[in-house]
Amino acid sequence: AFHKVPALSIAVAIDGKLAWAKAYGQTEKDKGQPVDTKTLFQAASLSKPIASLAALKLVSTGKIELDSPVNDALQSWKLTENEFTRKNPVTLRHLLSHRAGTTIHGFRGYLPSDDIPTSKQIVKGEDPANTDAVVVNQTPGSGYRYSGGGFQVVQLLLEDLTQMSFAKWVNRSVFEPLSLSRSNFEYPQLDENSATGHVGAGSNAIPGSGLIYPELAAAGLWTTPTELVTIGTTLAEDRSGAN
Repeated sequence: AFHKVPALSIAVAIDGKLAWAKAYGQTEKDKGQPVDTKTLFQAASLSKPIASLAALKLVSTGKIELDSPVNDALQSWKLTENEFTRKNPVTLRHLLSHRAGTTIHGFRGYLPSDDIPTSKQIVKGEDPANTDAVVVNQTPGSGYRYSGGGFQVVQLLLEDLTQMSFAKWVNRSVFEPLSLSRSNFEYPQLDENSATGHVGAGSNAIPGSGLIYPELAAAGLWTTPTELVTIGTTLAEDRSGAN
């Protein structure tokens, strides 16, 4: 109430196990339904590690190599070659670690009433995309620079390699194996049990329930804290050799 936050959802893991999950508030300020632990929230840039898992699934099955030039695997579009890429071609490892030298820090999103661009239109900076083209203006591998644009390249790469939508591939490669029934990359979000986006000091509801991010790999995830905990604890178990 003090911070005028319409809703809050929390999940806590202890020693790699879900300890508790609780939710408070309403899906929309003053008129929404009560939230519960299954209410979907936009996860913003937490989309990126999920996209990384979906990409690494293709690495594990030999569909692509982490350190091979991504332009060799991209089919529908390619990063423009220049003095930076000729010196060091962009690889999937570069993209996933924000070291590809790609532009576009983040994305602004779209209102439901806007025309929504395709993956290819976004990387090319073509209408109706509201961002410039993704290009390389720093030597790949030379340093860290956060790039949502780099993850848009990852999205297009996965679509090219799997010949299916990014959302469908993530469902198949990440969500279904972990039995995550709530998490998804669908837009517009049609699930009625989802939280509306709010902005400003007064927490005003965004028209149309929230912004749309077709830049799915960078910002399009809808999920719950409980399912994020499931992903995190599974990764921790894998890292420790438990699985």
